[in-house]
Amino acid sequence: WSSDVCLPILYAVLWLTPCSLEELMQVTSTPELTLKTEMGRLSDYHLVTRDPKVETGGREFLAPANITLLSGLVSPKVNDRKSIERKAGSLRVEKKGRRKLFQY
Repeated sequence: WSSDVCLPILYAVLWLTPCSLEELMQVTSTPELTLKTEMGRLSDYHLVTRDPKVETGGREFLAPANITLLSGLVSPKVNDRKSIERKAGSLRVEKKGRRKLFQY
């Protein structure tokens, strides 16, 4: 596996968990086919899991609780981490607003 591709994706999942494939594409600027392939590899190593419930935006991916502890080790190895953090932060704020919108 290529750390140049996998580590930014894993880092984005750690920031966004739970997150959809579309959100990961937006944050990492990774093409869909590459993202699906790398998410499969990360899943094979139990670094991400798929949420069994399906929301309107499709199946969501999660970082297991024990994997979130790795963010400090992953962070220094990600070349574009500031970009991922910025994009994930703004997406998180937007996502939070949408969730409030649909709560009764």
